[in-house]
Amino acid sequence: MSNNRFIILFSVIYLLFSGCATVKTPSGFLPGVKEVETSTYGGWMVVIYTSAEESVTKIASGGELIAIQNDSVFLLSPETLSIIPTDFIEQATLVFHENNPGSFALWGGLGTLLTISHGNFLIFSAPLWIITGITATITEAKRPNTLEYPGSTWQEMNKFARFPQGIPEGLNPKNLLPKQN
Repeated sequence: MSNNRFIILFSVIYLLFSGCATVKTPSGFLPGVKEVETSTYGGWMVVIYTSAEESVTKIASGGELIAIQNDSVFLLSPETLSIIPTDFIEQATLVFHENNPGSFALWGGLGTLLTISHGNFLIFSAPLWIITGITATITEAKRPNTLEYPGSTWQEMNKFARFPQGIPEGLNPKNLLPKQN
């Protein structure tokens, strides 16, 4: 295989799999997989709910999940704190950590590229790197990092809130500051 074909193959594989993630959160907001257990911030939640004033109006709201308590969801966006009764919520999506399939695609592509140094054994090692790189990239892209309502319970989602035990007594949630990226 000529070097030009090899570089083209590497480029195509990388571009195909580096764009697999579809997380729609503010850049830099979500922790990585290893940091999610120690993060002091909640996950990013987007809810679609019916307005209490007009029963036909649907509103989408997104922000950091502060807490779920007293049948309400507390979301802190950069602009405001929203308190949404769970009875009005039709759909909610909580994203609690960032997947990174691009790094797996990059390592798989670089490993494949480096098999040039294997000489004739390249016919064995390059396909192995390609298959392993693609498999690892797809696995990382599909790693569960969201919870959906309906489907998940509010208790499951509350595990990824800033205050999973509920808002501390004496703390006014309107005084909370959003995470600075």
